[in-house]
Amino acid sequence: MKYRVITVSLLLITLRPLDLHAADVPQNTSVEAQPLAANVLRLKEALAFLGAPLPTETSQAIDQAAKLRDVKRLQELIDPQVMFLVSLNPEFRVKVARGPA
Repeated sequence: MKYRVITVSLLLITLRPLDLHAADVPQNTSVEAQPLAANVLRLKEALAFLGAPLPTETSQAIDQAAKLRDVKRLQELIDPQVMFLVSLNPEFRVKVARGPA
């Protein structure tokens, strides 16, 4: 499960949402809050460094959710930015679906 969270986090792309058919992002709140919050904050900083920052409201909400270690809220804030959903099964078979972004 850690691989999915890390992979989805790494595949965030800053393109604004396109009008394409997208798969629903699965809700997974069984991850540990501290590592997820740290990764989301790093991702937010990386996007800002690359010149494609998240909207101010989203950025502030991420900071607050990370501070509170609110896994569900962090996922709600990041999900609209996901370009691809990648899943790996135990045999390392990869499935890719379009995300909301």
